[in-house]
Amino acid sequence: MQNKDENWRHALHGLIGRFTGASIDTRTLQAGDLFFALKGSQADGHDYVSRALEQGAAAAIVSDEPWQHHPKCVAVPDVLQALQALAKTYRLGLDIPVVAITGSNGKTTTKELCQAVASTQLQAFSTQGNLNNHIGLPLSLLRIQPQHQLAILELGANHQGENAELMEISRPTHAIITNIGKDHLEGFGSLDGAERAYAEVSDAISETGGRMWMNKDDERVHRICKRLPALSYSMLGPADIEGKIVSMSPALTIAVSSPAWENTVEVQTQFFGTFNGYNVLAAAALATEFGISAQNFANAIHQYSPENNRSQRLEWNGNQVILDAYNANPSSMNAAIRDFILYPHPKKVLLIGDMFELGTETEREHAETIALANTGQWAALGFAGEAFYAQQPPNSSSGDFFKTTAAMKEWLLGLDLSGALLLLKGSRAMRMEDLLK
Repeated sequence: MQNKDENWRHALHGLIGRFTGASIDTRTLQAGDLFFALKGSQADGHDYVSRALEQGAAAAIVSDEPWQHHPKCVAVPDVLQALQALAKTYRLGLDIPVVAITGSNGKTTTKELCQAVASTQLQAFSTQGNLNNHIGLPLSLLRIQPQHQLAILELGANHQGENAELMEISRPTHAIITNIGKDHLEGFGSLDGAERAYAEVSDAISETGGRMWMNKDDERVHRICKRLPALSYSMLGPADIEGKIVSMSPALTIAVSSPAWENTVEVQTQFFGTFNGYNVLAAAALATEFGISAQNFANAIHQYSPENNRSQRLEWNGNQVILDAYNANPSSMNAAIRDFILYPHPKKVLLIGDMFELGTETEREHAETIALANTGQWAALGFAGEAFYAQQPPNSSSGDFFKTTAAMKEWLLGLDLSGALLLLKGSRAMRMEDLLK
């Protein structure tokens, strides 16, 4: 006789082949999806089971009475556990390459570039939005359909052990760690802690016999991946895939060589910043691995236009704006500032906002960013947020400091910015894009 654990798992696995996707939100649920009635801090999914079934959900996964006995519901002890368990089983039934992309910075852009490149020749699935954590990743896996020939998944972790959990769920055949920097220091503990967290990815690939695509220029990535089968890429020295910056203005142009292509291809992007060159090279690794032609690669990269506050180019009040404010940590912030210092433009304005989740490193990292910013020549330099404001130097020539983004906006509207190029960079909670509203 089956025990209770086997009963609910058997019922859950019996749903495979009978759904088109999965959802935890009736506002986005499509007919044919499974609905997982998760309990959150703001809402209980069980309050929406009736609506989900009315909208055509294939079934609802529940843990509470009275839904446990409904014919279109599967009762489980824990809905999140059930979501992850079903995703693991579903993944094992997929006979396609699965690419996992993680790292401190650039993982979403890298995912989108890989999707754009892969889709020129393959039916490729990729993570939608930011469904990359212990909830979002299983939901993404359950949306992969039989027609897909390749899956590209983004993994987002913020504490030790989480990457290992995500790798266990997704079991990728290939993985990219874009870089290892000062992200989520509050959860990882330190830069060394971040390296240990991302080593969980290379450890999992080693155990399953997968393959890494390795940023050879990142010392920490190289250290944890060098013992594995890897396709390397670099902008500094010898590697399987090599990139050379041709120009930074008006946008990044990079020459890329691959062992799969007869000639080097020069790619015109719509990106600001040399750091985006590594995202392009990661996509070149995918192209090399899966036989994407040089022309299709170059066209896909050229046509990709950044959006959603990630290196996004806009016009505002007659000025050119680079909006890179989806998120920020010291590594991505300082890389953007260094590139902006070198960017050839006669009138540059740098506007930066606080960085979050830095724990005990908050004061030091914000002070160091202020010092770096002050090595550039600016038409205007502004810092927004409590952390930057607290590190305000006594020297008034060090820029203008504001406790809030709203206060910075009032100052900004009073400046003569005609003909200026603005860079806006900050953590998501600072909402730097509000400066343009």
